[in-house]
Parts: sequence; structure tokens; C-alpha cells
Amino acid sequence: MRADIRPPSVEPNPVQRVLARRRANELVVERSGTPREDAADVLGWLMRWLRNRLSARRSASARARASGADPTVADAWSAYQRLLRWAERQGLGRRPAETTGQLATRLAKQAPEAADAVDLVTTTYEWERYGAIHPPADRLRTVRRALEAFTDR
Repeated sequence: MRADIRPPSVEPNPVQRVLARRRANELVVERSGTPREDAADVLGWLMRWLRNRLSARRSASARARASGADPTVADAWSAYQRLLRWAERQGLGRRPAETTGQLATRLAKQAPEAADAVDLVTTTYEWERYGAIHPPADRLRTVRRALEAFTDR
């Protein structure tokens, strides 16, 4: 017999009283709105989060362009994309489960003349992508020159 549904003349035993108190303390239900309103709140939060993430990426690119960097390599991401296109043209494209470091090692072995540039581009990309460190303009200029040295061949 449940503690909250009992005949009026039956007194609950001590165990039932403890269990009833625990249940009352554990479960707190707050109505915040209808399921539709809750879904709208979640979608609104998601849209604000995405907008902030995308605007941060756009502003990093804008800062790089304003600093005088080449528009073809305005940030580390575009430099890395250029490196990937070059590797694909060489028949050394990135494999599905390959990390950036693994790709750099493989490219350095397959194209030793480009090893230093590949390392520079990969390291700069990893700073920006995984460390959230936007590289300075002089580093991006160095990356651009390194890319031009071996991709324009």
C-alpha cells in the first residue's frame, strides 16, 4: 500500500514516512510553459549560439583582411584549405580518419621539398582551430609566401 493512499484509520509506519518525505523532497516540477514554448526557447538559444560562433569566425577573417593579409589567405583556415587542394592535386589528399598532424607527416615524407611549408601551415591552422589563437598578420604573410612557393609549381 502506498503511503499517500491509505485508509484514514491506518497510521503509516516509520519507513513509509521516510520514503514519503524523500519522494516529496526529490521531485520538484516547475511549469515553465507549453512544450511548444519550451521548444521555441531551445531553438532560440541554439540560433543565438550559432550566430555568435559564426560571427566570431567572420570577425577573425575581417581582422586579418584589415591587417593587410592577402585575401586568398585571410586566415589559417583558408590557408589550410589551399594546402588540402594542393595535396589533392598531387594525389596525396587527406584520408577520412587522418588528423592534421598525420597528414602533415605524410605530406612531409611524400613531398620533402614542401615539408617546412606544410608544417608552418598546419601549425598555424591548429593554433586557430584548436587553440582559438588568431595568428598575427606577419605569420599569415609568412604562411602565404610559403604556400606560394610550392603550390604555384
